[in-house]
Amino acid sequence: LAEIYEIREAIESFMARRFVDLATADALEEMEAAQAELERCEKADDPVGRQEADRRFHRIILGASRNSQAVLLLERQNNLINALRLQFGQSEARRRQIHEEHRALLAAFRAGDGEKAARISARHTRHARNDLIARLEASATGARRTTAASSH
Repeated sequence: LAEIYEIREAIESFMARRFVDLATADALEEMEAAQAELERCEKADDPVGRQEADRRFHRIILGASRNSQAVLLLERQNNLINALRLQFGQSEARRRQIHEEHRALLAAFRAGDGEKAARISARHTRHARNDLIARLEASATGARRTTAASSH
C-alpha cells in the first residue's frame, strides 16, 4: 500500500503542476462544484457520496492531463484504495484536512502556481496514505486484541 501511494504521489503532483497550464475556467468551476458536493456529503454523513465527489475532484485534474496511461494507472489503484476507504473510513481530522488541501489546491490553480500545486498535491497524497495505513493498523491491532481475549 505504501508503494502504491508513492507512485500516486509522483504522478498526482506531476498532474497538478501540469493542470495549471492546461486547466480551463470550466474545469476550475467543475472542481469548485465537486468540492462543494464533497462538503455537502460531509455534513450529511454520506461516505459514499463523499468518496464520489472526491473522486470527481481528482478526475478533473487527471482529465486535463491528456495522459491516458497515468489516468489508467491511477484509476486501477483507486479501485483498491476506495474499497479500503469504504471499509475502514477516514478519521475526522483527515476529512477536515481534505477540505483544506482541496481549497489550497484550488487557490494554487487559480493563481497559476504549478509548483505550489505540486507540493500541495504531494502532501495531500502523503496524508491520505498515512491516514489509511493508520486505520488499517488500528483495525489489525483491534482484531489481535479480540482474538487474544477470546482465546483466554
